[in-house]
Amino acid sequence: MDTVRYSAYFNAKGSLCILSVNGLDYLSTLDGSRTISTGSDITDALENNKENTIGLIFYPSKSKKTE
Repeated sequence: MDTVRYSAYFNAKGSLCILSVNGLDYLSTLDGSRTISTGSDITDALENNKENTIGLIFYPSKSKKTE
């Protein structure tokens, strides 16, 4: 039994974030609140003995203009 675990955490305030694992959205702030603090064990989403792809999209939901 493999004892290695992989975790992903978000702590976003007013931002849009998407974490994808092997092309599937795993954690997202697109629906609901733009401010979250969450974590997840992504070990089960990873494929053993294969190359896995993890993507992160992150940008502010509102832009601020500074002068």
